[in-house]
Amino acid sequence: MTALRRKMIEDFQIRHFAAGTQKSYLHCVARFAQHFGRSPDLLGQDDVRSFLLHLVNEAKVSYGMLCIYVSALRFLYKVTARSGHRDQLFRRKAITWSGDGDRSSERSDAGFSSPQPPRLTFSVS
Repeated sequence: MTALRRKMIEDFQIRHFAAGTQKSYLHCVARFAQHFGRSPDLLGQDDVRSFLLHLVNEAKVSYGMLCIYVSALRFLYKVTARSGHRDQLFRRKAITWSGDGDRSSERSDAGFSSPQPPRLTFSVS
């Protein structure tokens, strides 16, 4: 077992993640690493984006499964492999909604103009 996998399992235990969630997240991260043939701590933002596009366009995973992959990779990079540049992989943005249902502008975390919760978006900058 690699040090990164062991640390991820410890992070699950600290946060009382269900056994099924742990198994799913570990599977997703392992598949991510296998796709590139390298450890996830050596992969970056472009690799995450490329992998997610592969899942959608080639592997044809369902939207629900894609959400699990995004959550697993977000947990890996924001919690387990926490580092400065990796914090930019997944960031929270607030989106305001106009009265007609259109998205208007994106702002940083504070001040929602409507009752809708913020959307978690994948940063591709």
